Amino acid sequence: MAGVNSRTRDRERTLDFDGFLNNLQDWDALKVGDGASKTAKIYKQGGNEHFKQRNFSKAIECYSRSIALSPSSVAFANRAMSYLKLKRYEEAEVDCTEALNLDDRYVKAYSRRATARKELGKLKSSLEDSEFALRLEPNNQELRKLYTETKALYDERKIVKKQGQKPLAHELASRAASLATSAIPTRITTPRTAYELEVSWRLLSGDSQKQTKLLKSIPPGSLPQLFKNALSARMLIEIIRTTSTFFKEEMELAVSILDNLTKVPRFDMIIMCLSAPDRADLRRIWDEVFSGDAAPYEHAEAFARLRRRYCTGV
Repeated sequence: MAGVNSRTRDRERTLDFDGFLNNLQDWDALKVGDGASKTAKIYKQGGNEHFKQRNFSKAIECYSRSIALSPSSVAFANRAMSYLKLKRYEEAEVDCTEALNLDDRYVKAYSRRATARKELGKLKSSLEDSEFALRLEPNNQELRKLYTETKALYDERKIVKKQGQKPLAHELASRAASLATSAIPTRITTPRTAYELEVSWRLLSGDSQKQTKLLKSIPPGSLPQLFKNALSARMLIEIIRTTSTFFKEEMELAVSILDNLTKVPRFDMIIMCLSAPDRADLRRIWDEVFSGDAAPYEHAEAFARLRRRYCTGV
């Protein structure tokens, strides 16, 4: 009976959080940097509540909003754990890498990335992650178990390869399927959600032509609905940077992308919370590429209006 009452209280607390989070869109504190940071923590806490209730999709949504407001290694690692629960291993790996970019000694991020990579068949990389994490926490039994299991799989694969035998289907079929899906696709698929876009974008990192093709595959008018509340400052700057590369050749498309980004919820708040380097980059792009001199007469008014939205306080 006590367990039932405890679960009931957890559900009620989660519902209370949902109601509170739904009211945040009009909260004045969102308009300033400190308010954004505090709100990000509240969304992260909401994600934790949903995770406890095993509502992993809702948890991902909360963590994504937290990241959009104020990226943190904990929020990325927590979203990665939710992805792991849903067997979305590629996204979990990407989020763990983002967490480690912010904190390169975050043991949980190494552990979760090791798990994701193990499931994707990236056994050597998984071993490297778990081995490094064990150096940071030598007495972590969960990590040691993960390392031992992965090492056994890795050694078995080496033996099979050395003997020239095919892997046993009942042991390695699922990992072969995961490996097939982990490769970067040569055909660009139009993303349906902000999560799909961010994952595809990161997988195409280093290939600006494919990133441009990916961006162009999205109808500009669908950007507000695609991002909803999940547009991050990093993604915004990346899109602006990519748009600047085809601005002169496809000016109408560039204008439409920039215009529709301003319709994404909390766009003004994201602009206000940009870091100093991002602000400087945005100013440089606007002055060098989107300046009034570069825009023809028919687009001059649109760019003057957009500049006021993008360069407020920049």
